[in-house]
Amino acid sequence: MAMLGLDVSAYQPALPWPQFYAAGRQFVIVKVSESDWADPMAARHIAGAKAAGLDAGFYHFLGQTDGVLQARTFARLAPVDNTLLYGLPRYWVDVETGVNMSGVLTAFLYAWKSLTNAVIGIYTGQGAWANCVGNGHTEFGV
Repeated sequence: MAMLGLDVSAYQPALPWPQFYAAGRQFVIVKVSESDWADPMAARHIAGAKAAGLDAGFYHFLGQTDGVLQARTFARLAPVDNTLLYGLPRYWVDVETGVNMSGVLTAFLYAWKSLTNAVIGIYTGQGAWANCVGNGHTEFGV
């Protein structure tokens, strides 16, 4: 069964949540943080999505700074919900930069696990996986 969702951030300040739901969207992944920055629209997006009947997941945009600090920021800001989102992780780390982020990502993942023990997914594209992530994260199931 196909699932329809979308990701949103402060770049989309006003969203037609009821229209998304009416169009068949079932979930939204809301940007909560980036590096050590809190997305100022996160709470509004989460509330709007839930009020319209959409389920919500959460993501952190991984920056090139300290991975442990970033995991702490995300863990502090993301709502606590250890249930799965339609069989997928509710929490995501978004990796998109053009540089190798393997060390930052590894530090982030270990810190996230230590802080929350919640399942987290890596949200990226094929090019970013090859250029930024690499294949050294088997201990996390990837």
